[in-house]
Amino acid sequence: MTRSHLGRRVRWVAPWLGAALLLLGALGACNYRWVAVLSTFQFKSMDVLSVFPAHRDDAGNYERQCTPAATTADGKPVVVNSLLYSVNLVGTEVGGSDTSTESDNDTSIRPGDLVKKGTSQRAVVSVGDTITEAQFRVDVECLETYPDPDLIGNAECQGVVGPRAATPQKLNYRSYFTTEYRPSPSDSNAMAIAVLVDQSGSMKGFVETESNLEVIGNSSGPWDPVNFKNHASDPDGQRLTAIKSFFSLLNPNDRAGVFQFGESIGSTPKIVCDLSTGETEDIRRRDCFGSNRNVVFGCNSTEKAAGCTLTGKDFTSLGVNAKGRTPLWAGVLDVYKFMKNSVGSKVRHIVVIGDGPDTCHPDSPDFQPTLRQKKNGKYVEFKQDNACAETGYEDFMALVEADLKDGSGNYLPANLVPVHVSFIQFQALGYLDRDPRQQEIACRTGGHYTFINAQDLAAGSSGESLRSALLMAVQRLRGALAGAWTLAVDVPDLAIGRLALGSELAVGGYIKLLSGTLTPDAQVDLRVGYVDSSAAGQNIPKLDMRGSIRVPCAAGDSCAWFTGAGDCTTVACRGGDQLCAVSDKVDTTTCGTGGACCWASCVTPADDCKAFDALCNPVNAANGKTCSTGICCAGACTAAAACP
Repeated sequence: MTRSHLGRRVRWVAPWLGAALLLLGALGACNYRWVAVLSTFQFKSMDVLSVFPAHRDDAGNYERQCTPAATTADGKPVVVNSLLYSVNLVGTEVGGSDTSTESDNDTSIRPGDLVKKGTSQRAVVSVGDTITEAQFRVDVECLETYPDPDLIGNAECQGVVGPRAATPQKLNYRSYFTTEYRPSPSDSNAMAIAVLVDQSGSMKGFVETESNLEVIGNSSGPWDPVNFKNHASDPDGQRLTAIKSFFSLLNPNDRAGVFQFGESIGSTPKIVCDLSTGETEDIRRRDCFGSNRNVVFGCNSTEKAAGCTLTGKDFTSLGVNAKGRTPLWAGVLDVYKFMKNSVGSKVRHIVVIGDGPDTCHPDSPDFQPTLRQKKNGKYVEFKQDNACAETGYEDFMALVEADLKDGSGNYLPANLVPVHVSFIQFQALGYLDRDPRQQEIACRTGGHYTFINAQDLAAGSSGESLRSALLMAVQRLRGALAGAWTLAVDVPDLAIGRLALGSELAVGGYIKLLSGTLTPDAQVDLRVGYVDSSAAGQNIPKLDMRGSIRVPCAAGDSCAWFTGAGDCTTVACRGGDQLCAVSDKVDTTTCGTGGACCWASCVTPADDCKAFDALCNPVNAANGKTCSTGICCAGACTAAAACP
């Protein structure tokens, strides 16, 4: 740290601050950011970012356990025996007290920060000293499978109770930076963020309107959806509001860009930019990915008066141009390569905001080669078996896996992972479940996974609940771009097999921060329903704030615990994501009493002279078939000896 930089940050030093400055020197001041004396940097709140299953090794170290593995690096069996929570401690300071002081929009509290409590107490944050395990209580109130009746008012635990009000076994701060916790806000090489925005048809409701599954085309295509807005996951473009909010929270010199992806966009994502800098995507990315936010969102009135002609039209068009299916992994892979190979920042993130899984590649369980739609009272079949992406999950996983290990095959620490990938997934009508593949990639790359149960929230004329939930999600994720505090809690039931194999579990309870050197009491409830009386609009009664983890199954494991199967469905462990999943029996399979399976429901013909064709359309039974009063003739039961 140069003398001139220190002089710019510190205008006056009170005598009572000498001890803190000595402590800064002991910690190595050049690796930490000094906060101006008259600033208001102090603890404000705590956020919970994610929870993942974890493995505690013999040395007491905890690491995310994203998927089952036969052995650890030293040849011992891997046991999932704990939970690893990531939390963010949020401060109030945005900049110094002096207008000449550089403004830092990252208000997360990290080791090396000078923080005050009250009017006089100040200390430098350090793990195990000013912030310790003893200050936290982690309550695992319930581990229960989805779907969960808590969302409809039953708060009784339907699963296993974990440790209650436990002191975590391990506290750590995992930084993405290798040499410093808090770089200067003016450092344009510190951070780079790519936001991928889903532009598939489910956003606008261009889906098959009985199944709500994504289709080729839009309202002008073969599907002719009726009242398509009623089938949309984001008809009012709330994800765009969240993206603008997220960018406003970045530091002005952070490099960033928005990329749109969807079947109608093409085989690779396209950067959102008002500049006409060239005909190729590579040139546009070169000129548009950076710190100039105007090329994304346009200029304000003052800037336009000064001659700026950027309007942000490319970004606002995202609200109306969503259509087609979702090439999720093709999009993530392409931008991952761009961030890794073409962006030289110290820390690089991808943030994906979308409403469901990949529906474009045949290796996805949600790829639908054939769909049906009712036209003029009759079901007709549409083929859409052409894949709309050449890249699938397995392709992306292969690349990521190679990047996450050193030459000896050991997993790298988070600060050496080239690109961190996080997901904010909200529900669509046709895609109600958490995507285990998004969870997996977030876990492996050191990112975070947030799920918003949007279809349970109040609809509202302009999507107020979804907007509030998305704004909260991006705000919390912004605070974790440099790193996060981790709390490890041993959960014996994870290791002894009491939990249902092949299940997605809700992790309920709370995390409490006790009053300490720098912190007052604070608590985050991980339950259904969110209310923040201090923030206008932050009252979302049915928002599921619990974490979620996957308990994988293998071929042959029983899924008898699953209660969602019926006469026309089966449940088994699904390969790839290792979850118990429902599959439909073949249409026209016999079910019930004289019924047939149609669209996974058991349907009984109107009478015994009616049947169903292969698409579940009612048709006349064959002439001469025996019926209650004789034989069937032209779809009617008659007493005639033979049909005319």
